[in-house]
Order: sequence, then structure tokens, then C-alpha cells
Amino acid sequence: MLVQSKVFEEDKVTAAPFIVTPPLFRLNPGQQNKMWVVQTAPALQDREKLHWLCATGIPPKKSDVWAEKDKEKIAENVNLNIQVNVHTCIKLITRPSGIEGKMVNASEKLSWKKQGDKIVAVNQSPFYINLSSLQVGGSKIEKLDYIAPFSQHEFVMPKTSGQDIKWSVITDEGGESRLFTSHLQS
Repeated sequence: MLVQSKVFEEDKVTAAPFIVTPPLFRLNPGQQNKMWVVQTAPALQDREKLHWLCATGIPPKKSDVWAEKDKEKIAENVNLNIQVNVHTCIKLITRPSGIEGKMVNASEKLSWKKQGDKIVAVNQSPFYINLSSLQVGGSKIEKLDYIAPFSQHEFVMPKTSGQDIKWSVITDEGGESRLFTSHLQS
């Protein structure tokens, strides 16, 4: 299979100022490969920036020259051959060295307010906060997202809810933080 990689801006459409090396490589069964991601333009200095590192796995077709020695194996062992491209993206967050504090501490300081049938989370920190769990009045909110630096994000209010809100976040190490608690502001 060929693997093609590229870095995109937060919208997953616009190319980001990064180079991925190698941008295209062959990956045989059981094989591993490393990619290097190099930033080519200065980063924001007052907040984190989210990009997406996306990789697409492209399986060989019978006519591909690079799969020449595999052609006979494919023809001998396969009655039905389905080709599927695999595409995945992971978050790539750049954090300027000048940002002080820790993301998990900033997560505790999220403020929450009720606006109609929505809950609004307000992030006044320079960190991206990735929610791991969110409950309002004991009702779990299923569709979670991240909250960008110095911004707010709306969530749909559960039908049965109270004023107590509990949440946890994904830490910098990939684990889950302790449970934070607060009250909804009206």
C-alpha cells in the first residue's frame, strides 16, 4: 500500500505550513515507517494552534508498476478483490514555548452558561481543551468536542438537566483528567 500524508489547518481543507517527510511511501504488510513533520512558518505566540495530520492508505491496483511482484499473488489467492482507501486524521497541536501554565489547570477554569436550549462553555485560556466527558444535572452529553483558545462552544442541553455540571478532559499525555464541577450561570 502507498501512504500519502499532509497537514491541514483546523478546517481540514486548507494546507497548513508544514512539510511531512516522506510525503509518500510504500508500506508492506507487517512493516512500519516514521514520518517527520516540520513547521515551515512561525506559529502563533499567544495561544495553541490546531492542525490535522492526515494520512491516506492507497492499496495497489493490478496495473500499478510499484506492485509488480505482488500481481501473481493477488491473482492466485483472490476470488473477489475489493480495494478500499483508508483515510485518517489526528490532531496536531502546536504550543508556543511562551505560554505559561498547564492545560489541565486551565480546564478547571472553564465557565458554563445556559442560553436557551444550549449550554455554552467559555474558554478564556490559550489552550485547546478536549472534553472527555460532560454531564449536566446527571445527564450525559454524548456529542463532545474541543473548545478552542479564547473562544466558546455550544452544546445541546439535555432534556432532563439541573444546574450542576461535571466534566473531564483529555490530558496532554492522552489520559483522562479528574472530574471538575461547577454550576451553570443563567
